[in-house]
Amino acid sequence: MRVAFVQTSPRLGLTSRNLQETFALIEKVHEADLVVLPELFHSGYAVRNRGESEALSVSPDEMTDPVQMCVDACRGFNTAIVGGFLERDDSGKLYNSAWLVGADGVLATYRKVHLFNHEKDIFEPGDAGSLPPVTRVGGAGGGRVGMQVCFDWIFPEAWGRIAWGEGDGTGAQIIAHPVNLVIPDACPLAIRTRAMENRVFIVTAGRVGTDPGPEGVIEFRGGSRIVAPDGSILAAGSDDRPGCDMATIDPAWADDKYVTPRNHVLKERFGVTDGPEPS
Repeated sequence: MRVAFVQTSPRLGLTSRNLQETFALIEKVHEADLVVLPELFHSGYAVRNRGESEALSVSPDEMTDPVQMCVDACRGFNTAIVGGFLERDDSGKLYNSAWLVGADGVLATYRKVHLFNHEKDIFEPGDAGSLPPVTRVGGAGGGRVGMQVCFDWIFPEAWGRIAWGEGDGTGAQIIAHPVNLVIPDACPLAIRTRAMENRVFIVTAGRVGTDPGPEGVIEFRGGSRIVAPDGSILAAGSDDRPGCDMATIDPAWADDKYVTPRNHVLKERFGVTDGPEPS
């Protein structure tokens, strides 16, 4: 299976321009079975008030321009896409969401639970009590994909729950992670730990450039990575330029949770002692 990140430089509110840049980079990794885009890739990040946010928001049930672009890419390149969307639900509430998009539209939705700083003034948090969705992509040779969004990286609990699933082999093998990073170096280090402690692949997709935030210009720091279950970096993006990269992975590696013949990292974390140990 091939997985890829796309790292863009969106401009706040310039949706058409942002979609054109994103599609051009998706074309460069068109052989990937899964492509991960940044957080709020279509709108820009630093929405300054609720009115601006509402104007840029989209619904997963409507074929808006951002959804259509992803669907067109999925159909044209036979891929699946995870991207960060400024979501509006039927009641008008706004969420910082990640959607898994396929050829027929939005297949799964995750709403960011841990809102960062001024996001708390705009967005509703996702439901921390529900198990985030895990969806299989890539056909027979593909893998099970879960989602987290940006600042969720600093809270390890949900990552373990996604990898564990129902404890029956249905947890995520790959966690797609759209981000807009502003804290230098922290997330790229942390996701190596998240990968190791859960024995999963992580595809983090960031952005570069600046946004005119509510308290001054915000500078974004890239940070795109593809990380293996042992914490090794399979691909990395620039800290200051748009770009993309791809890696070939074996999702089955993420089903081996043993770091020694007697230490299954998720069974021990969740207090499960039954079941055979590997020979």
